[in-house]
Amino acid sequence: MAIESDTDKRPGGQVPTMPDPATLRDSTQILVRASTLAGLEERLTDECTVTVVHREDGYCRIIGSPVEIKRAGALLARNGVTIP
Repeated sequence: MAIESDTDKRPGGQVPTMPDPATLRDSTQILVRASTLAGLEERLTDECTVTVVHREDGYCRIIGSPVEIKRAGALLARNGVTIP
C-alpha cells in the first residue's frame, strides 16, 4: 500500500507525473551531421560540459544537461550551424 503525503502533491491536489522521455531527450541532446562539427568539436567540448558521440551513420550526438545543451546550441548557432 502506497503512503501519500502532502509533499507528494502539487497545489490543486494533483500528484506529479513523470515527464515525457522525448521531451527530456530534446533538452539533453543535439543530433548533427559529423561534418557540421568539423573544426568546432574541440571548441564545443572546451566551452561546454558536453559529450560528443560519433555514430556510424555519419551523425554526432551532443549530450549534456539542459543548461549545457542550450549553451552548446548557442555556440553552434553563432558559428552558422542550424539546429532543427
